Amino acid sequence: MTGLHCHKDYDDGREVYEVEFRQGRYEFSYDIDVNNYSVLEWDKDFDD
Repeated sequence: MTGLHCHKDYDDGREVYEVEFRQGRYEFSYDIDVNNYSVLEWDKDFDD
């Protein structure tokens, strides 16, 4: 895993942690609820 980035932000009026990192040729991103740590949204992209 490389390039881990995490910061607190607001998305649609909700406080979230935005987390991004790379694993191999994939880039992952997550929006995580600050209050209950549930994953609200996630994405996996292939870097070609």
